[in-house]
Amino acid sequence: MCTFPLYGILVQVNTFLKDSRLKFLGKMMPNDFSRFSSKLQLNIYLNDYKYSFGLYKEEDRYIYKLPGCCYIIGIGYIDVFCIDVDVFLETFINVPMSIYITFNQLGLLLHSSSVEKDERVVAFSGKKRVGKSTILQSIRNHNELGYTFYSDDTLRIQPDGSVFPSLPIIKSEVPLEAPLIINASNNKGVYLVDDEKCTHKYENPHQMDRIIFLRNRSNELACSHISNKELSKILVCQNISGYPIFTDELKELAYKSAHAIDSIKCYLVSFPNDISALSDSLSKILS
Repeated sequence: MCTFPLYGILVQVNTFLKDSRLKFLGKMMPNDFSRFSSKLQLNIYLNDYKYSFGLYKEEDRYIYKLPGCCYIIGIGYIDVFCIDVDVFLETFINVPMSIYITFNQLGLLLHSSSVEKDERVVAFSGKKRVGKSTILQSIRNHNELGYTFYSDDTLRIQPDGSVFPSLPIIKSEVPLEAPLIINASNNKGVYLVDDEKCTHKYENPHQMDRIIFLRNRSNELACSHISNKELSKILVCQNISGYPIFTDELKELAYKSAHAIDSIKCYLVSFPNDISALSDSLSKILS
C-alpha cells in the first residue's frame, strides 16, 4: 500500500504503483495522517480496456471512459481499469480528480499554474495554450520577486477559499534539467520538481492571494480587476478541469463551490505579444 497527499487529500493506493518513476510518492508520505479530513481509496487494475470516451452517472457513481482507461468514481473511492500505467499517469490528476472533488463536494479543481510567496498563492488560469506554463517557467527563471513554484496545471480550491497543490511535477515542451516521469501524448514531458524537497505545502493548505484569468495576448500589458463576483464565479467554473464534459449535476455542484472565491481578488490580464517582455510584465503584475 502506498499513501501520499494529492490536493490535500490522503490517497491510499494498491501496490500497482511500484513503478520506479514514482519513488518520489514514497517521500511524500505524511508523518501525521490525522491532519487529513479527506481520504481517497484508489484501486488500479491492468486489463485490456477497449477504446471509448464518455462521462455518465450510474446509480451513486460516475463512469468516466477515455481511450485505454476507465475510471469508476464514487464517494471516497476511485477504481481504475487501464491498459498500462502511462495512460493512468497522464490522465489521473486532471479530469478524473476534478470529477471526484466536485462529486464529493470537496471544492473545485481549477485549471491553472500557480506560484506562492509567504504561503500565499497566485494562480494563472485560462484556456489551453494561453501561456500558463510559459508564465510559470518565466517566474522560475526570474526569481527577483521571491515567488516559487506551487503547482502546475491544476490546484484545488477548498470551500473556505484555501488551496492545495497537485504533485511536485511540471509539464514542459522544452526539456528540463529534472527527472522525466513520462512523455505525454501532447508532446510535453512530465518532470519532477524539487526531487528532494517534498515540503509541507503538500500537507497544509495555503491561502489564495489572487486569481489571474489570462486573455489572448495583445500589443501591450493590460490588467483589470474583476469587481463583479458573479462574473468571477462564471470564469472559475469555465476553467474547472473537465468542466465542458460535466453533467448538469456536476456543473450545479461546481457552481455552489465557486462561492469559495468571494474573498479572492480576481483579474483579467493580457500579456504582450513580445515574449521577451514577459518577465517585466510579470514584475508589474506580482509586485
